[in-house]
Amino acid sequence: AFGTSALSIQNTAASGIYTEGLNASGAATGAASVSGTFGNLAGGSSSTAINVGLGGSSNTGSAGVVSGTVAIGLASSGINSGLSDTSLTTQDVAVSGTVFNLAAANTISTPVTLTNVRVGGTFGTSALSIQNTAASGIYTEGLNASGAASGLASVSGTIGNLAGGSSSTAISVGLGGSSNTSTAGVVSGTVAIGLASSGINSGLSDTSLTTQDVAVSGTVFNMASANTISTPVNLGNIHVGGSFGTSAVSIQNTSDAGIYTEGLNATKGTTTGAASVIGTDISNLAGGSTSTSLSVGLGNADTNTAGAVSGTAGINLASSGANSGLSNYSLGSQNITVTGGVYNLAAANTISTPVNLGITHVSGTFGTSTLSIQNTAASGSYTEGLNAGGTASGAASVSGTIGNLAGQASSTAISVGLGNASTATAGLVSGTVGIALASNGSNSGLADTALTSQDVTVNGQVNYYADAAFTAVSGGNLTSSDATHYTLTLGSYAANSGVYVATITLDNVLHDATYQDLLSGGFDVSGQGAFTLNGFDGTVSSITSGSSVSMTVSFDTHSMTSGTYTGSILFNPTSVNTSGTSSLAQVSLGVEFEVVPEPATWSMIVGGLGMMAFVQRARRRMNR
Repeated sequence: AFGTSALSIQNTAASGIYTEGLNASGAATGAASVSGTFGNLAGGSSSTAINVGLGGSSNTGSAGVVSGTVAIGLASSGINSGLSDTSLTTQDVAVSGTVFNLAAANTISTPVTLTNVRVGGTFGTSALSIQNTAASGIYTEGLNASGAASGLASVSGTIGNLAGGSSSTAISVGLGGSSNTSTAGVVSGTVAIGLASSGINSGLSDTSLTTQDVAVSGTVFNMASANTISTPVNLGNIHVGGSFGTSAVSIQNTSDAGIYTEGLNATKGTTTGAASVIGTDISNLAGGSTSTSLSVGLGNADTNTAGAVSGTAGINLASSGANSGLSNYSLGSQNITVTGGVYNLAAANTISTPVNLGITHVSGTFGTSTLSIQNTAASGSYTEGLNAGGTASGAASVSGTIGNLAGQASSTAISVGLGNASTATAGLVSGTVGIALASNGSNSGLADTALTSQDVTVNGQVNYYADAAFTAVSGGNLTSSDATHYTLTLGSYAANSGVYVATITLDNVLHDATYQDLLSGGFDVSGQGAFTLNGFDGTVSSITSGSSVSMTVSFDTHSMTSGTYTGSILFNPTSVNTSGTSSLAQVSLGVEFEVVPEPATWSMIVGGLGMMAFVQRARRRMNR
């Protein structure tokens, strides 16, 4: 409810026994209220007996301005004079006040569960969504909020004077630093969010609102860890033509057993030499558990001839996030050395494919590219040689063979090309060369052993050359005697008649929108004569098929005498693609312009010629 305010009312008449006293009372209208009266207030005296207000709590049921009027009735009392009371002018006192809504907070979401972490990690934080749910507007107090953490919880940020209807995420809760993640298990705490209605808008004191507790929790997980896998593994010796057995690998998750320990993943990794890994990958192996589902062997060994073989088998290890909901965490890999007695089969590298022979032009021919083929088996007397030969299909072609290539040796005897391609039209061409590979038995005395063939894709592209041409746009007439000789005739104009401009374009004439070279080149304007050129300086580059660049030739007749003016511009074009640049035939552009005398000058010339003819006729008559 509003308070009241005392009115200060004074009898301003002169003090003394001959001054009547002042009577006063109030009558309220609107939301106003009034209490108290006084009578026969002596001259020169004051009174605060009358109080005005704004009624009871019924006037504060909604936010906003509350107002009313108190009419103060005044009279001159006749008590001292023995005369009747005399009414004085009533005075109206306006009374107003403002009602404000308290701020109010939403129910803050709880509990807050943070993303899991591994031992030694750090929890992230989560922003709280806090709203002043009181009505928006100038008559609503703002919301203050701050947090106090207990347990292992942490809190940061505050909110001050948040307007009605507004939300804030300035306060975040968490679970402290890495000191809280030293042990696996559940970590938790509470953040008490202290709330208050701010008096900044209303000028009132802050009003405490109900505190809300937010429970914060997260879970810490042990990472999986693996034992040191036994190495080397010796599979013993076998006879020529025999087969190696395999050996199971014992892999253990050495971390503590329990629901807060991540499982161990173990998968087949990179192998070198003759080693191989077989079996089923291990997924989410529980803490304290062991698996022998993976085995190592010498599955890539040639057993046709006695000799020493070995290799390494990589086991990739990771801590699985299946239990914790986290991403898998790499634990690196362990390499197991596997040894045995064997004769090496020849082996081939992975031959690079595709082979791109680049771009040739219509009616042109493609070059060839040698293949780098290596017998990647170990060098020495226990390694068979490598044979290789090719079979072409599509537009591809192949030449050359490799016979009994020694271990670790390389050869470029086989070349691939596009000898069967048609280059009559532009476009892409391709084909395949199948490289048949075999382990040559010349060293071992055994029959050749077929190895996995490899397909090499051979690609190429046929382009049209760029095609340079000039085209007249405006201001002149362009003719050509052939594809490389153009003449631009600008016409005939009187001296001092103005500046004349012709616009032309240099085009890369469209033959194929996709498979045509770019047009580039440079201009030689040393023979430009009296013409002014714009766009011919320097070079042009990368004009695409069907595109052009614009340039102008101009002529100023103000500074020129009668006569014919000519010039010559040379363009040295090149045809450009990603495979290289080809020079094209030089294109010439001749320019012609005729200047004739001004009209007045013509009259003088014609008159002079007439006078000369008259004189000559007179002379002939005299001579007769």
